[in-house]
Amino acid sequence: LEETAAHKRSLVRYGAYALSDVVALLRYRPLGAAAQAELMPGVYSLIGMCTQVELQELHANSDPVGKRILADLLEGYQTSHKYRG
Repeated sequence: LEETAAHKRSLVRYGAYALSDVVALLRYRPLGAAAQAELMPGVYSLIGMCTQVELQELHANSDPVGKRILADLLEGYQTSHKYRG
């Protein structure tokens, strides 16, 4: 998943769909700490590819559990991955 950032231009249309699948995966199959540590950089790359509108659409189309998972992912992205200049 980390390699998606290198191909952002060609994959930008699919980032929100992939992120939606990640949210569904985390809802039905919570990951262990080791697996989560391996996947989070890639998930954060997907979040970085999505526009604010796409993230809002994903949030609007999610159920309450999906919204909580997405909020947790976005919080982790803001605190540990997003570059602040």
